[in-house]
Amino acid sequence: MPLKHQGFQSLLYFKFVHEKLYRVEDVAKAMGLSPSTFYNYIEGISTFPPDLIAPLYNATKDEGFLNFIVDDTDKRLVDRDVAKHVKPIIEETLDMVGAAGALTEKINRAWEDGEVNTAEKQKLLNAAHKVFKELEELVSCLKKK
Repeated sequence: MPLKHQGFQSLLYFKFVHEKLYRVEDVAKAMGLSPSTFYNYIEGISTFPPDLIAPLYNATKDEGFLNFIVDDTDKRLVDRDVAKHVKPIIEETLDMVGAAGALTEKINRAWEDGEVNTAEKQKLLNAAHKVFKELEELVSCLKKK
């Protein structure tokens, strides 16, 4: 079984080298790192420090990096404004239904051509996480009533 940091390094490699979702130079600059230092993290030469996860997310807005950290726990990500604001049950229900509808639309588009590439799978996974988050918010709201 790979160590957690090796798994995170694999995630970095997949997103930056294999799928080329982000430019190393742009993300490194936004994080205040040199491109060579960031490449060392991607290639596994150096271990990616946990204190750089927030700057990595802020530079990419890719929740996959945050989800990697919390997926093996009983916790889920919740946007700060959602955590502060309590919505009525009907609004939470509509948010959850809307997120599920968006996921359904993405799945339908991805399967139209009969092939789902890795980038499409990642987008579907991100959309599914959003539906799950909305459902958890609805459940939390219902428990409070």
